[in-house]
Amino acid sequence: KIDEITGGNLDYEIEFFTTQADAEDLTIENGLESPYTNESPFNQTLFVRATDVNNGCVSFTELELEIDLLPV
Repeated sequence: KIDEITGGNLDYEIEFFTTQADAEDLTIENGLESPYTNESPFNQTLFVRATDVNNGCVSFTELELEIDLLPV
């Protein structure tokens, strides 16, 4: 999803958060760790912070996770 968010632009650093407030709090320097275990069983919204590494400009968006059960 990072390539979709950045359009393939390597000048963006992408971090994911569980709340919009955390994504917008620029004093929080590290987002969720990978791999991430979702908190809700079948879907969850993650909040994305995109930072341009050249000028420090920050943008925000949301990412909806959809979790499917493994086939039996």
